[in-house]
Amino acid sequence: SCVPVYPVDCVKTRVQNTVGGDMDKNSITSPLEIAQDLYDNRGVSGFVDGLTPKILRCAVLYAVSFSVYEHILSLLLYTPPVVEAIV
Repeated sequence: SCVPVYPVDCVKTRVQNTVGGDMDKNSITSPLEIAQDLYDNRGVSGFVDGLTPKILRCAVLYAVSFSVYEHILSLLLYTPPVVEAIV
């Protein structure tokens, strides 16, 4: 789920870094302008730089989350064996 939205996240991060900073009349503020500038200066690779560490982080996060979820689920659904009384 990290990969399809990563280019949008790159543009969002650049928008957040420009808004509120030292902006002059020539600064780029629109997300479309930022995306165009990113593409013009760095090409398609500008939208995927840093994707490998993010994928690795997501993989570890999801693996740990899944393991913890499964462990807690097994604890919650555990039913002790029934011992019948000898009469």
